[in-house]
Amino acid sequence: MYCNIGKKIKGLAVFFCVIGIIAQIILGIVCILVGNGLLSALANSYPALRQITSGTVTAGGIVVMVIGSIITWISTWLLYGYGELIDKVCDIEDGMYYMKR
Repeated sequence: MYCNIGKKIKGLAVFFCVIGIIAQIILGIVCILVGNGLLSALANSYPALRQITSGTVTAGGIVVMVIGSIITWISTWLLYGYGELIDKVCDIEDGMYYMKR
């Protein structure tokens, strides 16, 4: 269970990064689809909303996809770095063990 914990932590960081990026892309697509549908429905009732174009909503969804993915990627660096640190400490410990002999 606790063997190679550094590699497991690094794998978990990569897993969180991939899942987070996929979630951000899905969220951006949902923002675009819901925003455009909502915009067209509300524009009929409220003429002031006709000034907002669907391009604005699409740009917002793309921003969510890009910025959200970058933030997800950066936020997993700490967890990956911790796993790397554990790996290096284990390597040092193994080296010290063989030097003692």
